[in-house]
Amino acid sequence: MLLTAEYDLDGVASNGDEVTETLTNDPANGLLNGTTLGVVTDSYDYLAGQASGFGEMLEYTASANASEVFKTVKVKGASPLLTIG
Repeated sequence: MLLTAEYDLDGVASNGDEVTETLTNDPANGLLNGTTLGVVTDSYDYLAGQASGFGEMLEYTASANASEVFKTVKVKGASPLLTIG
């Protein structure tokens, strides 16, 4: 997707293609559940509240056109496990 924009004399985008990113939060704790920008989405999973009171992320997944393109999972006591595909 090609995005174009026109700018006013102050350098502020004044028109062009409108792009909106949607953020979804968990109503119970306010943590970010995911985002959507066109055909690109991502999602976040967190450790349960008792395991981590700091909102520690357990899993992150990114998708394009409903196909998973990136995923990382935190394994207890280890560095994040990275899976691309």
